[in-house]
Amino acid sequence: MSIMTNNEICVIDDELYCLNFLFDFLEYHQICVKNFENCRDIIPFIEEYELDKINAFIIDLNIPVSDSVLQNSIKNHQENELYEKYPGLFLAQQLRNKGVQGKKIILYSVHQIEDIFTVARDRLGVSFISKGKPKKLKEEICKLCEIS
Repeated sequence: MSIMTNNEICVIDDELYCLNFLFDFLEYHQICVKNFENCRDIIPFIEEYELDKINAFIIDLNIPVSDSVLQNSIKNHQENELYEKYPGLFLAQQLRNKGVQGKKIILYSVHQIEDIFTVARDRLGVSFISKGKPKKLKEEICKLCEIS
């Protein structure tokens, strides 16, 4: 087993209990996990942390947005309807604007909507994985963390 020395992943999801399979996998591979359950908590992290130290950002499309400032930011976005409905897209864009490489951002959801794929792939240059495909999610993490 080969592991990068810079092995941190951010998981942004309000239903972390659904990701026990992922946390067990990451723990086995000695990958540090930073958990965030909503946009309000992750935004200060994005502003203050050295984001290049993070191997991957795994973002649920339906991450809660409770702060009115964030909600106003999303409403003022040109893709506002899609970003309001799926705030994970907005968060992915914020990470891209901070210089995070698209290949490090994985959006995931149960939703299979072409508009989401188009924005994720073509506009943001990030990955999209369906929640029902844990093997694919693990494979993507293995590539990003250089796990053999």
